[in-house]
This record gives sequence, structure tokens and C-alpha cells, in this order.
Amino acid sequence: IESPNGNEILLIGSSVEIRWGSSGSVSDVHIEYTNDNGSNWTDISTSTANDGAFQWTVPGPASADCLIRISDASDSSISDSSDNRFTVATHLPPVISLNRSRLSFASNRSVNTQNQKLIISNSGAGALNWTLSSSPGWVSCDPMIGSNTSTVTVTVDPVGLAAGIHTGDLTFSDPNASNSPQTVQVRFRVYNNGTNTPPFGSFDTPIHGTTVNSSIPVSGWALDDIEVQHVKIFRDPVTGEATHPNGYVYIGDAIFIDDARSDVDTLYPDHPLSYRGGWGFMMLTNFLPNSGNGSFVIRAIATDCEGHAVEL
Repeated sequence: IESPNGNEILLIGSSVEIRWGSSGSVSDVHIEYTNDNGSNWTDISTSTANDGAFQWTVPGPASADCLIRISDASDSSISDSSDNRFTVATHLPPVISLNRSRLSFASNRSVNTQNQKLIISNSGAGALNWTLSSSPGWVSCDPMIGSNTSTVTVTVDPVGLAAGIHTGDLTFSDPNASNSPQTVQVRFRVYNNGTNTPPFGSFDTPIHGTTVNSSIPVSGWALDDIEVQHVKIFRDPVTGEATHPNGYVYIGDAIFIDDARSDVDTLYPDHPLSYRGGWGFMMLTNFLPNSGNGSFVIRAIATDCEGHAVEL
């Protein structure tokens, strides 16, 4: 049996293709159906060509204990059944979809990682009516109940927590959803004040020695043990130019781009906001001195929420 082979949801009255494979000499097959997990079997076809496919109209009543069995029409000992039960339903249920499976936060008791957003949506049918059924005591979520697509704001509070790593789950439920409940793991690291570290990351484009023109994407990534507040783009000054206090000429602020750097997210999954580690800035070369003709050094400086600044 290839399909339905378990965990599918089939709509009563719909046309479904039963698919299978075989080896050796089997000319015709016998196809059967059960809606009580194998206690009773009903013929779908007592004999049909062994061509690997049969079109079937799904019958009622509704059941979550359904299986298909296919056997050699002339030798019932040669057979196979669905690996797991599938469901036959009068209507397709909602499905809980979450845009994140984990969230990481940190705090040094003076500053915390910013609030983070979870998006809940219905990737199935019908109406999804979800409830946040459980969460750690140090997490606050708003709202805690909703319908279909919703944005939930997640906040952490270190009050009363010892220094160290604290973990828990946000559990979202809808009794009518086919995949309820669904969980999001939350990790919260609490530092004693003054023990955490500056941001780190990479300046990726343009690479050293590149010849570029027109609109130039300046990009890289940056993370911090609590939160990168901003990445600012600078260049080295030409003679006589007014500069920023750091000695460079300010160009602009990069933007953080959710899910642009899955490699960074995979490498540093426990760092807060690792999914938005990627940053970018579109630089127009005609705004540079001499209309952009010449050699320039571009710099990116990441600053965290405590004021630690690092050149990437």
C-alpha cells in the first residue's frame, strides 16, 4: 500500500486514488476497506487489474479507524494493509500552523530581549478557534485566544528567576484541529548583571576588493546574547569631511530581515532573535564622494541593547 497508508483525512463522497506496488507475478488484486481498525472488512473490488491504481469513492460513516487492504485475488496470503489508520470525515478540519517552533530570550535583569511575535494560522479548512492552554509562569502572551490567523506577542519577565537557563513550552490547542495541540519551545537565559558579552557577526557583501556600481547591497549578520539593537553603515572619510564621533562618515541604518539567514539561525539556535540575524542595506554609489568614483572602505558597526558596539 502506498496510499492511503495512514494519517490521511479523506472527505466522504470524494474520489480518491488507492495506490500500491507489487513484485513477482500478481495479475489481479482484491481491495478491501475497514472503518473499525480491521474488525470487519468490506470489499471495494473483489478482482481488479494489478496496475497500481484504483479510483475509489470514499464511503461513510465518519471514522478515525480506517484501513485499506490489498491482496492477490487468487492468493489472499499475499497482502498488505495501510501502515497506520486514516480518517474518513464529513468535512475537513482546521490545522494549527505556527511560524516558529522555538523562541529564545535573555535578560541581564536591567534589559530583556524585545517582545517577539508568533503567527498562528489555519492551513486546513473550516474555522480554527485556538487557545493558549499552557505556558511557563515567566512568559506573558497576548492574546491568549483567537480565531484563524492571529499574531501573539510573547514577553518574558526575569523577576524571581535564578541566573541560568529556563525552558518551557507554549501550547496552542483547538479540539477540532487535526493536529492539536501544537507547541513552541521557549528558552530564557538570565544573566547576572555585567556577565554577558558584546554582539558578534559578519560583514559579507561587498567583499574586499570588489568593483561595484549603481545600487549596492551591503549585507551580513549580527547576533547578541540579549539583542542587537542596530547595525549602522559607515564609510571612511575623505579629506576635510565631518565625521561621526567614531571617526567615520555615517551612511545609514541596516534593516534586520526575518528568516533571510537560515544558516545563522541553524548555527546559533539558542541566541535570541537568531531567525532575524541577517541584516541588509541598499547603498546608492552616486551619494558617495565624487559620485561614487574611487576606492572606498565600508564598515558595519553592531550595537547591542546595553551599548556594546563592535565593528563587524
